[in-house]
Amino acid sequence: MTSNSPTRANEPGGDDRVNKAGRAFRALFILALAAATVWVSLPANLDGSTLHHFTTGEFVKATIGLGVSVGLAFALFTYPKDPEANRTWAYLGCSLIGLLLVYLCVPR
Repeated sequence: MTSNSPTRANEPGGDDRVNKAGRAFRALFILALAAATVWVSLPANLDGSTLHHFTTGEFVKATIGLGVSVGLAFALFTYPKDPEANRTWAYLGCSLIGLLLVYLCVPR
């Protein structure tokens, strides 16, 4: 006997595999973006004994990078309220994560 009720795949945000993939890609993108932010915000000659030799500009840059990284960590644990957001992250995640990983692999 067939039913005329809609399947879970036709409901907004109903496909479980797409939701899981979207959440995973979102988490990977936010983690890669946080890594890129930390990498860019830290001075090039970072050493434990040279912390007191940093200029004011380097401290400001590191402080802004730390603030952005804390904001990204907060965003990592708050999920979007839109049911279609996971589908968007599933579609865009591969390309965005790939671009960020290429950026992280390029030497300074």
